[in-house]
Amino acid sequence: MIIDPSSLQIGGDSNNMFGLNGLLQSYPIILVLFSILLMVFQAIVLNQVLENHRLIERNQLLTAAVYILILSSSPVLTNPPGMLITCFIMIIQLNIVLNIYGKKEPYRNVFDAGLLIGIASLIHFPTIVFILFLWSCLVLYQIFTWREWLISIISISIPHLFSGTYFYWMGTFKSEFITLTSFFTDLQPPVFTQSIYLYLIWGFLTFLAFISLGQISRGLTEGTISIRKKSRVLVLFLIVSLASAVFAGDSLMVHLVITTIPISAFISFYLSRAKKLFIPELIIILMILSILAAKYINLA
Repeated sequence: MIIDPSSLQIGGDSNNMFGLNGLLQSYPIILVLFSILLMVFQAIVLNQVLENHRLIERNQLLTAAVYILILSSSPVLTNPPGMLITCFIMIIQLNIVLNIYGKKEPYRNVFDAGLLIGIASLIHFPTIVFILFLWSCLVLYQIFTWREWLISIISISIPHLFSGTYFYWMGTFKSEFITLTSFFTDLQPPVFTQSIYLYLIWGFLTFLAFISLGQISRGLTEGTISIRKKSRVLVLFLIVSLASAVFAGDSLMVHLVITTIPISAFISFYLSRAKKLFIPELIIILMILSILAAKYINLA
């Protein structure tokens, strides 16, 4: 996590909309505290969402701990802090999509989910691709009526309609439109250039995630229908978040923050169900030691 205000990069991938960039740059210490509190808060919210839908064991904060551990592995993941806000929006959106299951006419849920995707895309535009996630979940829930699909398109368009009106009023509509469409017309190869410590940390994380996916794959065919379908929603979330990384370019590391949401769920599910914990516990210890070593080297 970021502890040095001078290292903050308010720009970067987050849009500099409505003059917020200058405001945040003026109060870096407050921004650091805000980022820490937001990270902890959304970790707890994610834990509660998964617990409410019975996707993890009750009365545990394992998901929150894993989520904080992953985000703390590098300041890049929380800097610029706009991605933390984006992740929080996506967690709320995930909860709404999970609540769609079992409802005959989930018009309000679909509208809310689409609206949140639209708002998140104003901060980090590649999240616009998550409309595919919403549509995939409608197919998974066997919702094929035209109303839900039309509502999803309208709701995701509303934030862009308001922002477009603002940019037109300010005389910057053309430049902003070109900037947004460039995400799809001017694709850049994803760039992952970080320190050797982060490669090591994320190597351990990737290995643990693959082990966890094995446990999740069994959960997709076990338990109640509700649990199976909601587990598949998490898998769809991971697939779309990885697929949308194609549009991230040199902001790949920032974009991968979104993948921590389902990965934290998978790892915590695995840790709560695994009978032999020696290997996963060893991996986590090595991750923590690598993070501490990286922090010490950077401070030295």
